[in-house]
Amino acid sequence: GFQYREGVEWTKAMLLGSGAYSSCYQARDVLTGTIMAVKQIANLNDITNRTQPDDDEKYENFCPNGIFE
Repeated sequence: GFQYREGVEWTKAMLLGSGAYSSCYQARDVLTGTIMAVKQIANLNDITNRTQPDDDEKYENFCPNGIFE
C-alpha cells in the first residue's frame, strides 16, 4: 500500500501539543504545501518501560484540511 512518509511526502514542523501517549505536530505536504496536523503515537507495546520518545513511534495523519494555515 501507499506510504505517506515523513521527510519525503511531508515534513514535520512545530509541536502543537502533547499528552501521555502522543504528540501533535504541524506538518506540511511537500508536493502541495498544504498544512496539516500529524499525531505521533507512542509504541504502546513498550510504553511502561519508556521515559523518552524514540524512533519506534508511529505517525497518524489527521486534520489534513489546513486548519492551521
